[in-house]
Amino acid sequence: LEGRDILYGGLTGRDLLDMTARYRPGYDPAPLVRLFGLPLGQRVDTWTPERRRKLALCIVLMQRKPLLLLDDPFRGLGIEEALAVQELLRSRKSEGATILLTSREFAPLEALCDDIRRLEGGRLTAEYRRGEYARAAEAARQAEELEELLRRSGLTHFDNGKIN
Repeated sequence: LEGRDILYGGLTGRDLLDMTARYRPGYDPAPLVRLFGLPLGQRVDTWTPERRRKLALCIVLMQRKPLLLLDDPFRGLGIEEALAVQELLRSRKSEGATILLTSREFAPLEALCDDIRRLEGGRLTAEYRRGEYARAAEAARQAEELEELLRRSGLTHFDNGKIN
């Protein structure tokens, strides 16, 4: 989900939400809009990338679709905002929606996911079921520590068995 990819910059935030509600009726985005502090009267092309991303998230979440695909929906959100998005996703899941999401953070996934799969370099490297989340969290913590160590050493990343 990248806000710049789905938003018409010449329209206001209100225009985009109204257009979505007209053609894809679903949930009222007002609670998220208030929480995110979005300036709906301003043209979207004047917004920061963070605000555009939050508006795009509102647009996606307000639609009643049986399948949601979300790319790192918690990035850039504060704690209260992330909890509100988690609650909305839990609600959609309880209604029968299938939710596929990516995240660089493990914590938001624990409360939402039935299964977690770890991808590295475009390949599946680990699979975890609900009862294995403690192991997944530990693996994520170790991966973050390794990444930080590589960064401090002046190495940029580990890819396909090579340190670059």
